[in-house]
Amino acid sequence: MKVNILNKAAFAKKPAVVVFNLDNTICGHEEAHAAATKAAITKACDLLCVTPKAFVTALDEARWEIEDMVGPTVNARNCLLHFQRCIEKLSMKTHASYTLLLEQTYWRNYLLASALLPGVKDFILDVRSFGGVTAAISDSPAKTAFRKIIYWGVDSMLDHVVTCEEAGSDKLSLIPFEVLRAKLGKIGDDGVWMIGDQSSDLNAKECLGATTLFFGKPEKQDLPRVDATFNDFAALSKYWGEYAPALRSGKS
Repeated sequence: MKVNILNKAAFAKKPAVVVFNLDNTICGHEEAHAAATKAAITKACDLLCVTPKAFVTALDEARWEIEDMVGPTVNARNCLLHFQRCIEKLSMKTHASYTLLLEQTYWRNYLLASALLPGVKDFILDVRSFGGVTAAISDSPAKTAFRKIIYWGVDSMLDHVVTCEEAGSDKLSLIPFEVLRAKLGKIGDDGVWMIGDQSSDLNAKECLGATTLFFGKPEKQDLPRVDATFNDFAALSKYWGEYAPALRSGKS
């Protein structure tokens, strides 16, 4: 699979806006998360004099406890809170300096191990060269999303960014998409493309009337809301290059 168009009618016009999810769409997440977690474990064992197994067990329990306490909000994904609760579980005390040190260790190593997927920058530049507005929408906290965007060198390429922290809810609700719609203003007759890898990204169809491009293989239950699938941004750039000029000249 390169680019597989499932709903040809959804591509009848050039989009005015292309929206990207961040993690696991324009950038790999799992490898960076694994490298960052490994570095945090090493640092924590030195600071707290605990075994890696004890720390990992406490960290897993801390994540579940924070998520259960705050629900589907930005704080459920806040690793600073995860580290705070983990340390409290291990030492029965709050160590603010240790917590901050672990959070800084995690994000430093995450960014060092992360990278944009091949072809992403070229595709964003292609969209902008044909007058398209670009945006990112993320379930990450604002500081986290901004760190990534700046480190990857795409901050000047994205016209709008919406995070779950700003919206007060993640993409499982329509609220982040409503926040983006307000920033975009009147879109006009041209439409929106939403590029993502999660079921929640498909909510852009309901809120923004978006044409949905799913990166990877969607779940069977999500297929009715998917207009195209792809797994290669270079192939998507090639498709865009053939597609956008024809639309601009009024051809179908």
